[in-house]
Amino acid sequence: MASEGAVNTCLRLVARGNAVLAELKRLGKHVPVEFQWSDKKSREARLLLDLQHLRSPNELDARLHADEVRLSQLGGTLMLIYSH
Repeated sequence: MASEGAVNTCLRLVARGNAVLAELKRLGKHVPVEFQWSDKKSREARLLLDLQHLRSPNELDARLHADEVRLSQLGGTLMLIYSH
């Protein structure tokens, strides 16, 4: 049978994981318009990342390097908007 300390540690770990997921869900409701897109084929959508890049990281690297000028422009625009 598991010791009381191990059970408490497991419960704390699960509670922290739930807190992290709740925070991610909350933050997901407040994504700035610049990071949202309706057309996934737009120039910006090709540079913004989601979890799909984990399946093919080489493809993502090729896309980013192919459009470095646009990536730099988009980064500059976001810096102007969100830097204080």
